[in-house]
Amino acid sequence: MIICVDIGNTCIDLGIFKEGKIIKTYLFNTSLTKTGDEYYLSFNSLLNDNIDIKDIEAIYIASVVPSITRRIARALEKVFKVSPTLLSRHLKSGIRIKIDHPQELGQDLLCAGAAIKKMNLAPALIIDLGTATKFIVVDKNEDLVGCIIYPGVKVSFDALAEKAAQLMDISFEKPESVIGKNTVASLNSGAVNGTIALITGLAKMIQDELGYPLNKIITGGYSNILKGLLPSSYLFDHHLVLKGLFDIYDRNR
Repeated sequence: MIICVDIGNTCIDLGIFKEGKIIKTYLFNTSLTKTGDEYYLSFNSLLNDNIDIKDIEAIYIASVVPSITRRIARALEKVFKVSPTLLSRHLKSGIRIKIDHPQELGQDLLCAGAAIKKMNLAPALIIDLGTATKFIVVDKNEDLVGCIIYPGVKVSFDALAEKAAQLMDISFEKPESVIGKNTVASLNSGAVNGTIALITGLAKMIQDELGYPLNKIITGGYSNILKGLLPSSYLFDHHLVLKGLFDIYDRNR
């Protein structure tokens, strides 16, 4: 079994693969202040879920939070007795990076692009709804050619609630109508319908710029709020980054 770990700014997504398929996934909160021992206790709880240490062959980590990456890697090694491999530009990803400064590309975006290549979905637009909302473009040559980064839906509305005294936190529920009749409904419509308009509008602009249609894949921690609300042509794959990270493991073993 292979453990793949995606360390994001909000959550740590951990997946266990067996024979190339995800068989278990776990989600942990990302904390810059949590100690290595505290992360060890979190990961050690996985052993209560019938996971045998002897079955773990490798651990691959992708991270956009460098300050805690090695802390988490040491905690995982302490639990599973396997030295993790940290994703780097020296590993084969199977996808060409055609941007101005490849070293700036987030590891989660690289993994998402690798997954698209593996799944034969290019040309594609990946919409990753996480702490930031990211639009990653893989062109018809299977090259990752750029992205758009926009404030994440929760980050945006948390900031709004903090600055506006009469507004409150919202739960991102499906709105009953576009026009809200009260504060919560109005905020929900802004969050959900506003995100839909952002996605469909930018997708059209990107396709117009490239001159051809793209497969569109939704992923990320907040992707579930849009299930059933986007056109049927949009695909949903919550574990796209983990799948791409596994493919990178597979190419480098």
